[in-house]
Amino acid sequence: MKNMNFIVKMKKTIFGFAAVLLALVFGGCEDSAPTDYLPQTFVEGYLIVGSPIAGIMIYTTQPTSSDYSRENAAIKDAEVTVSVGNQDYKLDYKSGDNPGYAYIDENIKVDPSKKYKLRIVLKDGTLITSETTTPQTFSWTREPKPLYYYPQDTLHLYQVDSLDIAWNRFGDVAFYMLSIKCLDTLEYGKYLPAPTSEMNRRTYNIISKMEDESQYKNMTSWAFISNIETPSVWAAFKWFGKQKVSIYAPDYNMLSWFVSIGLVNSPFYDENFNSIHGGIGVFGSAAVIEKDIFLFKNQQ
Repeated sequence: MKNMNFIVKMKKTIFGFAAVLLALVFGGCEDSAPTDYLPQTFVEGYLIVGSPIAGIMIYTTQPTSSDYSRENAAIKDAEVTVSVGNQDYKLDYKSGDNPGYAYIDENIKVDPSKKYKLRIVLKDGTLITSETTTPQTFSWTREPKPLYYYPQDTLHLYQVDSLDIAWNRFGDVAFYMLSIKCLDTLEYGKYLPAPTSEMNRRTYNIISKMEDESQYKNMTSWAFISNIETPSVWAAFKWFGKQKVSIYAPDYNMLSWFVSIGLVNSPFYDENFNSIHGGIGVFGSAAVIEKDIFLFKNQQ
């Protein structure tokens, strides 16, 4: 089962300076302190071609004056329906490692080149809608080789055949998304031909030294590619050991949202990238090709 597990960073709402000043000045009056903060509903959902309908999250935004909690922000009692053609799928909320609204029958998979509609009704009657057209499937024309050997000299990185990957183009996909995810950041030796108890560790490269704390702990590296072939750069590998290399062909909704949070890197929400009617966020889709590889330690 293809699965996409990645977390989109939520954009926080900012208090108005004028409201804060008024609250300080009139804090002793009988009237309640004014504030311009209004909660909004945030939706994050992606349909992956060939995978079950799952992982659609609904949140309530939280003010910057309180600590953020994904668990407290999650809305778990909404009526959520995903429709394609004349078929409606009612989704239920599932907890666990991959929480979110999902269709109970995992044998129902997302089809390519179909328009899927999302309909959410909150307890207060608020209606939220969106739609996405799923991309076509595609395939490797030159898939990653199964074994990589990380270079000892990271200042003079060399090109090797195993890093060259390519895939076939289809439709009007303008950009593809490349992800490299470490599948096990703790154990290394158990995957060797002769298993050992050796533990995993971070690779050493200049990029890793420049990352802030949140990026440093992220198991996945992302890149946007307009071509249908690319060398996988050594700096994309954050840990040694077992990795998954994935190429996503995203629809417009998914691509624009990832560009806005990954390239713009702005602390403010940009409504131009919103694909949710009645709320904020993204409902998008993608076709994916994947390959598991292993990165050997080649550093002391």
